[in-house]
Amino acid sequence: MSPAGITAAGIFVVDRIHTVDRYPAEEGLGEIQATTAGNGGGPWNLLTDLARLGATFPLRAIGLTGDDAEGAFVRAHCRRHGIDVRGLGICRQAPTSTCEVMTSADNGRRTFFHRRGANARLDERHIARALRPGRIFYLGYPLLMDRLDRRVGATTGAALALRAARRRGFTTAVDLVGVAGPLAEVLTPALPWIDHLLLNDSECERLTGICVRRRGRPLPSSLPRVIARLRALGCRGTVVLHQCEGVWAEDAQGRRSVQGRIEVPRTQIAGTNGAGDALAAGYLYAVHEGQDLATALWWGSCAAAASLRSPTASDGVASLRACLALGRRHGALRLDEA
Repeated sequence: MSPAGITAAGIFVVDRIHTVDRYPAEEGLGEIQATTAGNGGGPWNLLTDLARLGATFPLRAIGLTGDDAEGAFVRAHCRRHGIDVRGLGICRQAPTSTCEVMTSADNGRRTFFHRRGANARLDERHIARALRPGRIFYLGYPLLMDRLDRRVGATTGAALALRAARRRGFTTAVDLVGVAGPLAEVLTPALPWIDHLLLNDSECERLTGICVRRRGRPLPSSLPRVIARLRALGCRGTVVLHQCEGVWAEDAQGRRSVQGRIEVPRTQIAGTNGAGDALAAGYLYAVHEGQDLATALWWGSCAAAASLRSPTASDGVASLRACLALGRRHGALRLDEA
């Protein structure tokens, strides 16, 4: 077996989370009820969640920050959580990326205002130099990493980074983000090098052109066509599709598994910021530990449910034991009733 450890590369963003009474229309007014700063971006959220879940294997960060107070905040936060920051370079030509997250108190939905900053300068050469032996290499998020998204001949910077990780013995994972842009054009060259692809319904539809929801409800009957389309595009690994009702997955051998969402009481939900990253953390924790697909979806769903208890990306995540207990206590949605 390859050496233990999860390395997460990509965007590191300082989130400033504002809880507002409601999200107003343009030129309207919303009242900020509370503000807090925390970790943001898939790699930083994933590593923080893994630390909070109690992972005892090495956790390593690869990315870029500015030479500023926000960059110091990123490093201090990582060190408190036992995350190796030797792969976090300092860029003096751009500031640390930030994101203003507006979380509506009445429904928990989020709106983001993002500054790309130093993340735009991260490239495959920096990642290759920073790689240390480990078991899983995670990359997030395509469409927000200018140099990794760029074309390099017939491929992309991200595809080259993932290929390098695979050739060094890593199992690779990629998580997506719901922003506008040419997702299929950017991601397709990387698909052959991805062992675990995590995406939500809107990202899935943009990548495959196949509708997976109708009238606000999931269309499980569309999933075989989604998988077939992704295989045709070059994806050979496990596909994990998460929707608000639950998670569907199929691995490279054609084995499928489903998991309904944990039914956390609405009164306990403070926000959905970071829930998808918490799901990825629980899922990859299980993959790292050699668990089967059903267990991986269960661990991911329980971690995601726990994250809902805080407006920040990770403060709601507890130990794996506590997250699993939360899942057992509240139960899961039956997907045939979704």
